[in-house]
Amino acid sequence: MSLRRKTNKVVVSADLTTCSDIIFTLLLFYILTQGYVVQVPLELPEIVSGKHVDSSVSQRIEVTASAAILFNDVLLSSNWEGDLKEKISRLPASYSSSILIVANHNAPAGVVIKIMDRLREMGIYRLAFAGIPLRSER
Repeated sequence: MSLRRKTNKVVVSADLTTCSDIIFTLLLFYILTQGYVVQVPLELPEIVSGKHVDSSVSQRIEVTASAAILFNDVLLSSNWEGDLKEKISRLPASYSSSILIVANHNAPAGVVIKIMDRLREMGIYRLAFAGIPLRSER
């Protein structure tokens, strides 16, 4: 005779071999189908100072700290939008280079954004931006 009680416990065991196979297969599928970003090296022109810009590459619009706007070092009037449109319309039809917007570090951001918007309205989408190092105002 046995003094122990019999327990009717059912032991449940889970075989995780198939689970690991599925995880490994999904991981392998993800790795093989992952798109890789190809990094294209760019050669950007080096701007040594705020004045050094190759005029054959781009036209230059400068915004000073006092919100004065210069187009290729020529001061535009208070009606700069009309003057800018006139100067841009004088560019050759084959002009495909970018326009360089050079802003003083104290220049109002709203003016720079407004210039960018006006240039896009004129059909110019290739814009480059540069900053003027700290120096005395014109």
